[in-house]
Amino acid sequence: MKNKFFTFILIALIYSTANSQSLKYGLKAGMNISKFSSNTNDPYSDYNGRVGFHLGGLLEVPLNDKFSIQPELLCSFQGANINYGERKFTLNYLQLPILGKYYIINGLSAEAGPVLGYLISAKYNATLTSEGGRETVDVTENYKSIDVGLGLGASYKLKSDLFFGLRYNFGILDINDDSVKDSKIKNNVFQISVGYLF
Repeated sequence: MKNKFFTFILIALIYSTANSQSLKYGLKAGMNISKFSSNTNDPYSDYNGRVGFHLGGLLEVPLNDKFSIQPELLCSFQGANINYGERKFTLNYLQLPILGKYYIINGLSAEAGPVLGYLISAKYNATLTSEGGRETVDVTENYKSIDVGLGLGASYKLKSDLFFGLRYNFGILDINDDSVKDSKIKNNVFQISVGYLF
């Protein structure tokens, strides 16, 4: 059902933009600085930032001189760290941001819109206190497969069609699906991007 939902959205976006004369497509990549937010204060939920990356493609569909719709399809590698026991969480998502863009001045735009995410995998890495080494465990089943957030950001496009962007994705849904750990966890990701429009 979830895969059908994402397929439906992609088909709808492609159909809606197929006849656009001024449609542009592009590629982008950049750095993630991600962190979980939680409703608990125990040491195991004291999350810190984790550095990852994202990459993918996008469409820019102009509606008029000022407004555009920009759907994207990204692979995003994010997660969080915990100082207690040097624990690291790595969550890999297939993301579909659907952003409205407003050009403030020539080249400079503000953007906002929903960010849909489908969890590909989740891994947990921690120090083994008894042996001193580290262990990585697949914990995909401990997280919900669908995530929804709100993306807010800005970008600047040069005359050469090279562009730079900043964005913050605020998590809306609780992604915790671990019946043992009764806490709410949300994704929060700051993104720095560079890309090119064709």
